[in-house]
Amino acid sequence: MNKRILIIVIAAIFLLWVGLMTYLLFWQSGDGDEPSNINEVINNRNTSININNSSSDGTIKTGCAEDSECAIGGCSNEICGLKGMVETITSPCLYREYYQCYALTSCGCVSGQCQWKDNEDFLQCFREKGG
Repeated sequence: MNKRILIIVIAAIFLLWVGLMTYLLFWQSGDGDEPSNINEVINNRNTSININNSSSDGTIKTGCAEDSECAIGGCSNEICGLKGMVETITSPCLYREYYQCYALTSCGCVSGQCQWKDNEDFLQCFREKGG
């Protein structure tokens, strides 16, 4: 009888250990997409994808010269990038509360790169919704 109890106790300890390791590895660490604090959200708010875009003459375009060359993409319309390329990007279909802040700004060409344009309402929204 004592041997049977010892086996049950060892099995229970093993299962608890496996459960704890699973929790720590998967649920505690998250998927890597979740911002850890508001500063990370604000620093990464310009989710801009600057993918090489081949033009009709075969040259590769890596930046923009005007707002009309930029477009919005991603599952939640959270990515600002080069028109013709950003629409083909598949992003994880996860919703973050701060995604609604993108409605307060526009995707455009800033210093030769497509990115979300800063304004006070946009930045305030990030501070409030970011984490």
